[in-house]
Amino acid sequence: MRNPKKRQKGMAERKTETSRKKDVPYKGIGLGLLLWLIVVWLFFGHGMVRQINLVEGQRSPATLLASVVFTCENLTETAFNRTKAASAIPPVFTIDPLPAQRASRMVDTLFNRLGQHAAAPASAQPAVASSMNDLLLGTSVT
Repeated sequence: MRNPKKRQKGMAERKTETSRKKDVPYKGIGLGLLLWLIVVWLFFGHGMVRQINLVEGQRSPATLLASVVFTCENLTETAFNRTKAASAIPPVFTIDPLPAQRASRMVDTLFNRLGQHAAAPASAQPAVASSMNDLLLGTSVT
């Protein structure tokens, strides 16, 4: 028997209705997928992006662009700026070699006179002793 709740359509209504097409266009989807795979293979397979193997110190055969932003230090300019900055700073202390040279000469002279004093006869020893006193007179050594 027929369902009593369902309204029956007339002949004219049935003829004017269009049926919905429920078919999936596999051919179009397949062609689109194939085209997408070919494009991806061309760009990333071997076509556009080349891989260059370099050894340290070797010059690059092509211009390479980095994918990361970085800064590169110019070593010669940095060394020049360091020496320039170091020369601009006043020294904390300066070494004056003159007092050490004077003291060395005075000690040498003093030892020479001591040697003369030891080698001199007893009559000449007071003269050598006074010359040693004259040598030490202007210094803080007694």
